[in-house]
Amino acid sequence: MITLLKKQGYFETLWKNGGRKTQQIAIYPPEAELAKNNFLWRISSATVSQESPFSQFPGYERLLTVWKGAGLLLNQTELLPFKFLRFSGDSDIYCKLIGPDAVTDLGVIYNKDKIKARLSTETILPDSTVDLGPGLHFLFLAEGGTCQVNNFPMEVGDTLKIEQTELIHVFSSDHSKQHFFLITLKDL
Repeated sequence: MITLLKKQGYFETLWKNGGRKTQQIAIYPPEAELAKNNFLWRISSATVSQESPFSQFPGYERLLTVWKGAGLLLNQTELLPFKFLRFSGDSDIYCKLIGPDAVTDLGVIYNKDKIKARLSTETILPDSTVDLGPGLHFLFLAEGGTCQVNNFPMEVGDTLKIEQTELIHVFSSDHSKQHFFLITLKDL
């Protein structure tokens, strides 16, 4: 089963620490509340416009990438565009911008005792079929033109939730490469 999650439909929430806003792409279970830490996993995208502390999520693990902008400095670790950082939700993280402009990230927070998560970049040529393998997948279109994945039209910033389907076909009418972030979640 494939569900198209349009960027206009993402749910805007405050960071857990109230510092900024984030666009929640998906959370499980759907009735879970971020502030209560009663979720198994959550996928979101936030724009960071100034230095600030990150929210803590005790008992959770986090994966983060920079989608737009020059990058972030998390404590003393650089996180550059399309690179990934895994860290504990228990950690005290202080974030600074690497450049003068705002940065937009994409992140996954998950219960490390129940879920295994992977975040990767996938560059897919037009008119290609890709085997995602088993698991629950979220395919986030980070760069490229408008395309179709299994006949679902996608624009940059949209996400496909892919369940019980391993093969996808990507088609681009202008024959451009598409750059995706692929999030795979599996039960332990």
